[in-house]
Amino acid sequence: MLIKTQQAITIESNRADIGKTFTVLVEKESKRSHGQFMGRNEGNKTVAVNSSREFKPGQLVKVKIEKTTQATLVGETV
Repeated sequence: MLIKTQQAITIESNRADIGKTFTVLVEKESKRSHGQFMGRNEGNKTVAVNSSREFKPGQLVKVKIEKTTQATLVGETV
């Protein structure tokens, strides 16, 4: 019960971030998708960054959030 409640809160919080722009600290290239990088925003949320540009771990990039999964924000660089 507690886990389901926390998941619902997380999903609601992530949905509220759709359309917002965040500074994201790039951590690594995605293992699942070419041209996608993983990082964290100022709120320590995991962000998948879609971009045709290459990034290195430690770089800061501006990302506009377009959608969300249960635990990850997904966006494009701006």
